[in-house]
Amino acid sequence: MGGGFELTLACDLRIGEEGDFRYGNPEVRAGVIPGAGGTQRITRLVGLARALDWILRGRIVRPEVALELGLVHELVDDAPARALELAEEIALLPPMSVANAKRALHMGADTNLQAGFEIENMAWTEVMQSDDARVALKTCVDAEPDSRRNWFESANSPNYPAYSGH
Repeated sequence: MGGGFELTLACDLRIGEEGDFRYGNPEVRAGVIPGAGGTQRITRLVGLARALDWILRGRIVRPEVALELGLVHELVDDAPARALELAEEIALLPPMSVANAKRALHMGADTNLQAGFEIENMAWTEVMQSDDARVALKTCVDAEPDSRRNWFESANSPNYPAYSGH
């Protein structure tokens, strides 16, 4: 809760753990407000109306409610193990694609739709000219037609080619 939860809000993916845990921003109950971007990130995650309810009441919720509100992406028995699993999967993907997708998502979320399209187009253009895109696209096209769908499945990530990040 509080500062620890604010740190969580700064993460791209948030894995919650099932059990006797609580999520919240109880700062107003202690006479202060969330800091470290807490008021801004929560608003962008759940919208202004829910953020007002969340912050002004100093709400504290169980993991199931955090999942319903979109504060965590999934609930598992072992959150650190699941987070490592996701990190390992993402690390196998073309680094420039991951970085540019993340940049487009974050920058686009903080602007109007037309500017977001322009940000996305610039990121897309850069990635399409990369060595990683050439390797990934060639590997996909070279796959047997019947197995192409499987090529995109996350379970296949360990079979992806090595990427240079360029």
